[in-house]
This record gives sequence, structure tokens and C-alpha cells, in this order.
Amino acid sequence: MMKSSTKSLLNINTQLSLSNRVVSYLGDDDDEFNKYGDAAEKFNLKNIYKFDIGRNCDGFSPLIEGVMNMTNLSEEAIKNLVDYPDNHYRLLKSYLSKLYKIKPESFVMGTGLENIIDILTRILLSENDRYLLPVPNFSLFEEFSSRAGAKPIFVYLKKEDDYQWTSATTDKLIYSIKHDSPKILWISNPINPVGQLISSDEIEKVLKVAEQNNCFVILDEAYGEYTDQDNSLANGYDLVEKYSNVIILRTLSKIYGLPSIRIGYLACNNPTIIDAIKLYRQYFPFSWYSLYVGQIAIIDQEYVSLSRRLNIERKTRLFKKLDKLSNFEYIKSQTSVFLLKNKNLSAEEMESKLIRKGIFIANHNAISGLKGENFIRITVQDDENNNYLIDELKKL
Repeated sequence: MMKSSTKSLLNINTQLSLSNRVVSYLGDDDDEFNKYGDAAEKFNLKNIYKFDIGRNCDGFSPLIEGVMNMTNLSEEAIKNLVDYPDNHYRLLKSYLSKLYKIKPESFVMGTGLENIIDILTRILLSENDRYLLPVPNFSLFEEFSSRAGAKPIFVYLKKEDDYQWTSATTDKLIYSIKHDSPKILWISNPINPVGQLISSDEIEKVLKVAEQNNCFVILDEAYGEYTDQDNSLANGYDLVEKYSNVIILRTLSKIYGLPSIRIGYLACNNPTIIDAIKLYRQYFPFSWYSLYVGQIAIIDQEYVSLSRRLNIERKTRLFKKLDKLSNFEYIKSQTSVFLLKNKNLSAEEMESKLIRKGIFIANHNAISGLKGENFIRITVQDDENNNYLIDELKKL
């Protein structure tokens, strides 16, 4: 047996992180793979309704399956099993470059956005650095920043404003950037989990001040495709060429319906940041198969447009039915996820009752900025599943 405890031999940031875990709606002990089957067996469920996962309920582009059917995929897979995948992702980057109209070398690929967020905290944050975080927000920003030993500066979005970013939010962020010297400002746009789009004008006001004060602005646009337009992208990619301190994140896990292939990517026009990220990233973050599927998905922007339209139509119908439930309140969203609460039940009570009916939700009652508000997060599904949700909510 070792003379000292194992924990005492870990580096100080790891020790602190283990002692001060940031609460997320996904815990380390949650078995995401088996939780549905476990519930089905425990409650004798015939069907499972996954309102907890923020992915496209229609799945992935049919073009992917079509290309696979035309290709001898088993032969291609066997041939590629013995070789390393292209770790420069030339073709995928060229597709992204055409889509966003920025140079291919501005992109870096990662194993999902959580991998990229982790790397960014490693290269930018040191112990006792400060980071700026409007809340509610994506919980992993706080989780990974805390692992680096950094300290949060929270700017609270107000419930009475439906947690929207207002001009007052901009003013508070600018003041903090000037007076508190944060190293990073984390922004999700649209705001995750609320689903509100922040205007590009407000973001650019903050960006200018942040650049002058050596603060990096990380824009996570995981749900960005839901607020894009068919002929114009409502995102921060036009800011990449203008500002050296902005880093944009996107993923194929949400509207593309491909969480399993674990493709996330960032864009940045700062060569030093790109080089630093490459120091920490995996040399081969995903497999040949993931790369193959991801390249097809990016090509099919018609499917993205269709998914965006279907989501708006289904969400509109769902919200009209929620409006008739007097014991519930919800916050309207511009993405595929939204916050919902029962006026008489806690989030934990709602979660427990809904699981017994096969309905899984994301409990956000412990997330910074939402603590004690009893909100759960719902992902819009197809009409049949949405109607089932409404029927069960009526019984609560």
C-alpha cells in the first residue's frame, strides 16, 4: 500500500476539482446507455420517449443511408480498419470552409464539443484566473473551467426577462471585462438550455471591449443551425475574420442527428490559439467511419433546412397545447429545446412521475442560474410523441 493517499499525490487542480464538482444534469454515475432499459424493466414500459436528448428527433440525413447503400460499406470499412484516418480532415474542412466562407485552416476538429471545451480551458486558464459566465448556460463551461482552478464571475439572466440577453446584460459583461480582467467569456448562442438567440450587435459590442482587454470570447453555437436561415447563417462566423479573440464552436450532434460520431469543431483566426489547441488535441480524435459520415452530413444542407422548418412547425403546435395547461409555465425557445415547470411540483417530482410513463427529461433544477426554479428541459419531438407528453402532463 502507498504511504500517502492517492488523492494527495494528484496535482492540485485535480484535487480541488474532485472536492468541488460542478453540478450538471448529467452525473458521472448516470448510465446513459442503460438507463432507458433499466426504467423499461422497472416500470414495465413498452415505449421510451427521449425528451432529454438535445438531438434531431428525425435522426440524420437520408443522404447518409443512401450513400452507404450505394457503397460496399463493409468492404470500405475493412480496408480502412488497418489504416489511421486522415488527421488533417482536408475534405471535411473544405466543406466547412465553403459553408461558412472562412479559410479551411481556421478549423480544428475535436471529439465532441466537450473535448474542445476541455482543451480551451487547459490552454487559456490557470489557477485563480477568472472567467465570465452569463447564467443559465451550458454546465460544462463551469465544470471544465473549475478543473483548471479558475474562479467564476456570474452574470445572472433574469427570469422576468425569460432569461434573455438584454442590453443590461451587455453592460454588465462589459463592466466586468474592464474591471475584473476575466481570461474567458463563455457564451452559448442560442443560449443553452433556454433556447434564446442573442443579437449579433450585442455580442459584437462585448467582443470589441474583450479584445481590448485580453479576454477571449468563446461562442458555443451547438444549436446554431436552428436559428440560421436557409439563405443566411445567424451565427458568429462572420466575426472570426474580424477579431483575434473570438472562438466559435459547432457540432454534428444536434440538428444533424449524429451524436454517436462525436464530431465537434471550432473556428478561430488566431494562429497562436490554433497551434496551442493542436498541442492538446488528440492526434486522431475520431474514426474513419465518423469522418466518412460527417462529410456526407455537411453536404446535405437541404436536410438541415427541412429539419429547421419541421422543428418550428411542431414546436408551434406543442406550445399552443401547453398554453392550455394552467398549472404549467414554459419559456418559448428558438431552438429544439425549452424549459418547462409545473407550478405545484418540484422538478424532481416531475421527473419521477414522468419516468414511470416512459418519458425522460433533463432536470435543470441544480444548474447555475436556475437553482431552485424547478425547470426541466424538454426537447421537441414529432407530433405523436409531443401529444403523448401533453396527455401525461395533463395528469400531473
